[in-house]
Amino acid sequence: MSRDADGSNTGTPNQVERATVALDAAFGPDGDAPSSRSTPAPTVAVAPGRVNLVGGHTDYNDGLCLPMAVDRHVAVAARPRSDDRLRVRAADFDETAELDPDDDPGGWAAYVAAVARVLREDDPVGGADLAIASDVPTGAGLSSSAALELAVGRALLAVSGRDRPVADLALACWRAEVEGVGVECGILDQFSAALCEADSALFLDCRSRETESVPLGDDAGVLVIDTGVSHELTESGYNDRVRECEAALDRLREVADRGLDSLRDVDRALLDAHADALESVHSRRVRHVVTENERVRRARDALAAGDLDRVGDAMLAAHESLRDDYEVSCPELDAAVELAAETPGVYGARMTGGGFGGSAVALVDGDALDRAERAIRAAAPERVGPDATCSPAARRPAFDWSARSKREPTAPRGVSGKIGTRVPCVLPWFRFGLRLVEQRSTLCCWLAEAYASSNEANRGFAGSTSRFTPRRILSSEARLIRRRLTPRRTASRRRPCALRRRPCPASRRGPASPESRCTRPR
Repeated sequence: MSRDADGSNTGTPNQVERATVALDAAFGPDGDAPSSRSTPAPTVAVAPGRVNLVGGHTDYNDGLCLPMAVDRHVAVAARPRSDDRLRVRAADFDETAELDPDDDPGGWAAYVAAVARVLREDDPVGGADLAIASDVPTGAGLSSSAALELAVGRALLAVSGRDRPVADLALACWRAEVEGVGVECGILDQFSAALCEADSALFLDCRSRETESVPLGDDAGVLVIDTGVSHELTESGYNDRVRECEAALDRLREVADRGLDSLRDVDRALLDAHADALESVHSRRVRHVVTENERVRRARDALAAGDLDRVGDAMLAAHESLRDDYEVSCPELDAAVELAAETPGVYGARMTGGGFGGSAVALVDGDALDRAERAIRAAAPERVGPDATCSPAARRPAFDWSARSKREPTAPRGVSGKIGTRVPCVLPWFRFGLRLVEQRSTLCCWLAEAYASSNEANRGFAGSTSRFTPRRILSSEARLIRRRLTPRRTASRRRPCALRRRPCPASRRGPASPESRCTRPR
């Protein structure tokens, strides 16, 4: 809910601490918890923001999406109350509200009230004191609203002693945004916040609600370019696009000879056969949905095969379609994508989120991530806008918030291990690495001592030498460690071209596909 001026990430543990401190400061360390359910520490629930690699505006058309979570989170600290009241403290806005879920408070509090109202339809969710802290920027296209909904939902269920399957909770939060807030969105944002796994993108079928985790691989990095242009979906053209798709579907149902449940059922042949029956604007909207679903499939297959070049091509083509056919981009987003596409080491880029402002996401060679970030950050204020920033989105978020995690790690001090709480799993791996280094160092010292003893014993033999000198031992050890730490490359690094509005005939793979008007110079 906050926007860092320099684009830096304050980190999830800090958000947990901020939420806990805000809860105690606003409502006291004990709150109004009944004695039978009082706990020494609040329950803390965490949910991440997300970027969408490919699959924009397909979710409410029963389409396909390929999002991934980022290392920015919303943390909600909660304590139960003896009544049904909700008291909420928003640390980032320095505001406190007392809510009746049956009312519409407006603003950020509307999301909290809507989630509580939907949850109470099926579960006896009681009252609670809540405190919210976040480093997911609002209006930046990173789905701060869905992260807030998921974190609030997990916290309310936890303090009430209830539980739900994670997909059911995501659907409840989606209903809260559609019915309670008025955004006619699909399930993409809520399912991303609930189901994305570390180091992986999520292939999401919005019709069947089936998901598949697709590993990013060791050679991929992700940058988020915040244009500084905030958007508000309830006040933008987002809902207009939903209605345009519905109107196009109604018309296709009239002229087509087969049943159509959604635009997911429309293919290229059907669109070409009945394009004249559609208004020009509706034809463009349908064309985007049809071609975007195709791009998601290609990007999923390419990512699984480690072909990041093809994923980048799909991202660039997706942005062109969102810009030209769906018309949800803006000059700042176009400039951000073009700047990223010109930067060495970037495979591809596109706008992310609902559009009309917000952020762009870039897929980058892992070895070039730091250089690309510095280059884009330096040029963004002039090329994109004075408030534009660039920051990396770590492939492994600071918290493992996936409810499908096989292992429940130990909660840190001051954080309850109840539903919705996931804590860092990095420390055991760090300790394991330290043990390996200690063992290798011990071996080096032992070999050095053996060499010294050997030299002492062989001092009387002229010309006696040993190939295992301390210098050789340490240099060999350094080479071994460097080799182990260097990630194995899975795809070639090359510089993509800038976005082009007309097809480029020069392509090593043959003629450009109809929806991909951007190819790279060979």
